[in-house]
Amino acid sequence: MSAWSVRRAKRRERVSRRIKDEEKLGNTEIGRLRHRFIRIAMIAISVILLFILIIINGTMGVIININLNRSLIRIAGEQPDGYYTQEDEGALQSLGAQLMPNVRITSVDYYVLTVDTNGTVLSTDAHTMSELTAVQEADMVSLTVLHNPTLEPGRTVKFSYAGESYAARVVDKEAQTQAKAEASAGASASDSSSSASASSSEPSSASTSEPAAGSLSSSASASAAPSPSSSSSPSTRSSRSSASQSASPASSPTSSAYNADNDDDAPVQDGTIDIVFLNYTEVHNWQRQLLDMSVIIAFLSVFVFWLVVVSLSRRAVEPSIKTLQTQKRFITNASHELKTPVSIISADAEVLEAVNGENEWTRSIINQSKRLNDLISALVSLTKAGENEKFHLADVDMTQLATKAAQDFAPVIQQAGKTLQTHIQDDVHAQAELRSITEVLNILLDNSAKYCDDGGMVDITLAPRQGIRGGVALTVSNDYKDGAGQDYSRFFERFYRADESHNSGKQGFGIGLAMAQELVTRMNGTVDASWHDGRISFTVNLR
Repeated sequence: MSAWSVRRAKRRERVSRRIKDEEKLGNTEIGRLRHRFIRIAMIAISVILLFILIIINGTMGVIININLNRSLIRIAGEQPDGYYTQEDEGALQSLGAQLMPNVRITSVDYYVLTVDTNGTVLSTDAHTMSELTAVQEADMVSLTVLHNPTLEPGRTVKFSYAGESYAARVVDKEAQTQAKAEASAGASASDSSSSASASSSEPSSASTSEPAAGSLSSSASASAAPSPSSSSSPSTRSSRSSASQSASPASSPTSSAYNADNDDDAPVQDGTIDIVFLNYTEVHNWQRQLLDMSVIIAFLSVFVFWLVVVSLSRRAVEPSIKTLQTQKRFITNASHELKTPVSIISADAEVLEAVNGENEWTRSIINQSKRLNDLISALVSLTKAGENEKFHLADVDMTQLATKAAQDFAPVIQQAGKTLQTHIQDDVHAQAELRSITEVLNILLDNSAKYCDDGGMVDITLAPRQGIRGGVALTVSNDYKDGAGQDYSRFFERFYRADESHNSGKQGFGIGLAMAQELVTRMNGTVDASWHDGRISFTVNLR
């Protein structure tokens, strides 16, 4: 066999041994505590990562919404800073600078549709490389009306159409008119200040040249008074405006930042509504990519954290596992070693009784030997209950099991001067291991029969458990008037017996309830003790 095959076989053996160790560890109390710690740690890190995801993506969504709304306001010209003069046109053509301060997009597509009060498209102003068809225009207007039924001005809505993401805003024309007036006033004041500054910096010789000044004044007056024919000719309006702007920047009208209102001189039609549609697909896709990437990173982080927690928790509990295994081996070995001398002592005492007759000394030796033998058997049973054998749960008819247990213990309870009462519902089933749940029920009934008050009553109740998780609830209760003020969480500790002075005459070692809890836990159930109105109850919850 090659060296590579040997290494591979050893690696496979180590993995198989580790898997078996994990299975054995999972069935112990330490293993269950470890798994609970891992679950709590994973839930905590998952909640933290989810909170971080919500903060990052939520904040980015808010920023995008704010900038989309700001860009639509600029397109609609509802703010003074949304207007510019001809000198600023080249600097303000890129809408990408207005969308996201730190994200630049290559192209910006937007449309301005003018509709009537019925939603019929009257005209289209497309600022994109592709035009909209009549059907597309009608569909986009319908989607806008769906999200904004009253076509309320100044409200931004978002929707998807034909695989593209759009943000739409109904233009507030009053805000548009006011913003345009403020922008024009500001531009005029700025241009006047610039002209005054330029005039003050001219040479003094120019101001003393009377003919030149008169000639310039006459020329300006002549150009400022156009002929009626030229003022009424639409074909010359653009060239006249250009000449006027080149002669006097102060008289140049401001325009909407992104030309939502193409013709500044055109009268606003009454009864019409302007809707701005901004295509922000690229920004939306970028946001989706950020979300997908952050989710992937979160899952990878959870997986890495899980590996770290499992590895570290395994190392942390290894000393406890070794101690527990050593303890179990000691109990098992000691039990087997003690059985032989105890049996010999009991046999010798019986021989002495046969030869010399029964007396209090031989009877005490035999009784204590029997008690010691019972203790050894209980320790062995407790050790086996906690062994690393995996339970195979199956469907168990709890109704039949509880009925049979009640019939078996009825003579014992009645002989002790107590009564047995049952409240067992029909056709109740649970997922359990038959031998183990039978042992648990016997332990609880024996405990109740033993510690029930004289003349008291033992009760068995079996019913489906109410709630989302469902399952089965098995309760064994008995009268116990001295149960007030006791710590019932300790009843399942090994060798614990409440009120030793009161129970000094009772048989037992305080191991039965610990064994019952061990068996129930390994069946994925719970068992607890409680006291109310003079009665103590032990409740087993199974799935």
